[in-house]
Amino acid sequence: IICYVDKVTKEANEIMKYRIIAFERLSHVIGSAYKSSQIKTKLYGSCATGLALNTSDVDIALHGLPVTDKSQVIDFLKTLQAKLESFRWIKSIQPVFTASIPVLKLEIDPSIDFHEAD
Repeated sequence: IICYVDKVTKEANEIMKYRIIAFERLSHVIGSAYKSSQIKTKLYGSCATGLALNTSDVDIALHGLPVTDKSQVIDFLKTLQAKLESFRWIKSIQPVFTASIPVLKLEIDPSIDFHEAD
């Protein structure tokens, strides 16, 4: 059991650096696309707590959206999803419309060189 836990921990730690890079890139992209707003991003879920496995997604919470009601939040998340789908390092992106705060769930491709992609 200890060997298995060590293996899983090592794999998770290796991919975590890519998750952090993905989070930082996404934060930059959102900040650049919505310069006039005060949108803040925050790593959320298992990546934030240190409990992510190598198969875990990257959850990103969004604060300070330039919207006032739930339907505008949904529209904003759909627009943001469409903008982000063009990035090769994002394998999939799923907005969570039912969360109490806006959340994006990302699956990233760590084989893409983040410094040269897109």
